[in-house]
Amino acid sequence: MKLFSILFGAIATLTVSVGPAFADTRAVYTISGIQVDKTASTTQEAELNAIAAAKIIGLQALVQKLTLPEDRENIPAEFYGFDNANRLATAYDVQDEKRTTLLYRAKLDVLYNPSAVRSALRGLNIPFIDQQAPLSMMVPVVTNQLLTDEWRNAWPQSNDGALNPYVKALSFYTASDSWETLSSEANSVMAKNAVLAELSGEAGAYRVRLVRETAGGATTIGVTAPVATIEDAVRASSVYLDAAWKRQSVIRSTERTRSKATVRFADLASWNSIRSALSASALVSEFQVDALSSDGALVSFAYAGTEDRLLTELRQRGVKLEKDESGWVMTSALRLTP
Repeated sequence: MKLFSILFGAIATLTVSVGPAFADTRAVYTISGIQVDKTASTTQEAELNAIAAAKIIGLQALVQKLTLPEDRENIPAEFYGFDNANRLATAYDVQDEKRTTLLYRAKLDVLYNPSAVRSALRGLNIPFIDQQAPLSMMVPVVTNQLLTDEWRNAWPQSNDGALNPYVKALSFYTASDSWETLSSEANSVMAKNAVLAELSGEAGAYRVRLVRETAGGATTIGVTAPVATIEDAVRASSVYLDAAWKRQSVIRSTERTRSKATVRFADLASWNSIRSALSASALVSEFQVDALSSDGALVSFAYAGTEDRLLTELRQRGVKLEKDESGWVMTSALRLTP
């Protein structure tokens, strides 16, 4: 390890003010498993060339993670040059290192400076999102029961660095299971929702249908393009979830809609979950509590985008937002108590 953990302490100090929305900043801004293979007149020169290449490759991957394709088109080629990549990279960690007289081969994890990357993208007027979605419980299910074990085993237990992080369910479920069935395990791992990843097709043409389950109901996220292998289907699913989160969360306009809502809760845990969801949402700003009692509150806030976008965002965070004769009413969707 080369200064990775030590230098991140300095980054954490610089970024602590951004609050709970960036709780896993290190994971988001780390690009892992960058393969490098360089030859030169000496092994030291080959190593330096490999590290330089890893910083450039990692920066390209990081920008792809944080931005949408139509926005990346506006980034000039020099942004990915070595000088800029070296400036934005803060530390690296080396794994599987191999040296010979003229060759250096390794796998690198590169950590980038969150504040510097944000500043660079904003300087280019590139919209981005580096806030992770609420944790999901990933539920692999199949249309062909013969693939059950293979599909479940293909998924990692978690994907901490993704924009839509998940923890894989330990229990077996089916594509017809609702939040009522899934919620007990999801709550036990602190997941705000569950994603049913239903594999269909056959080798050479696998697809995955992604459905998000919350107490507010089921929402179809989408269906991945056909891929050749089950391992490819896992990767395609994670990429699709990240892209859906970016589409939902990237803010392009400075316009905000001011709103008020009544919050109803049965206990302190429910109130804290609603308040945390509002504070953490990338769409919500200027959140404040106007009045508070033992079972309810009046809150005000501003939000970007449409009402439907806000409803989807809060549902994913475990909050129901509905309207009655008095206006917006918020309740926790994480508990099944009436």
